[in-house]
Amino acid sequence: MSHTHRLAIPLVVLFVSAAFLTPASRASAQYVQAQVQAQPQSTLMQPQEAQSVTTTRSRPNLGLIIPGAVLLGVGWVFNFIVGLPAGDDPFDGSPPDERWNTFRGFSLIPAIGPWVQLAVQPSGFNSDYWGMWLILNGVLQTTGLVLLIVGIATPSEEVTTTTPYVTVVPVVSGDQVGAAMLGTF
Repeated sequence: MSHTHRLAIPLVVLFVSAAFLTPASRASAQYVQAQVQAQPQSTLMQPQEAQSVTTTRSRPNLGLIIPGAVLLGVGWVFNFIVGLPAGDDPFDGSPPDERWNTFRGFSLIPAIGPWVQLAVQPSGFNSDYWGMWLILNGVLQTTGLVLLIVGIATPSEEVTTTTPYVTVVPVVSGDQVGAAMLGTF
């Protein structure tokens, strides 16, 4: 038997014997006296109603930021990769045209680059595939940029309502017995 159980048994015996050894007349007199006396006003405070706590958190609007960044990034990288060999014919042997160098340089500018490239392209709009490619790529990058800006400018708000509470629960482990207080505040 553990030390705690050896101490608990004499205490239980002491309380039980004290209850049975109390004279009956004295116990009933206390009972009658308690009924005759006026009830005192209670000074204990009643528990208050728990008030809900509402917290509002502002978070970036990831539903717009992530697709916007992907569209802008993918369009920009594709425009840069596709625009690098523009105007160079590896089988021609002639030196590259300087107007194509300007065209390639604008592919480094995201969102605006395709529109400027469309304006400065040395070949005509209908003479090659560059016109349609630049329009599609410009729409892709501009859409991504707009989504990114709107996502940053309009954060989403998360409202959380919690009601504080406290509860007491029994704890039993091995040879120990106790109580724990749990809650949210």
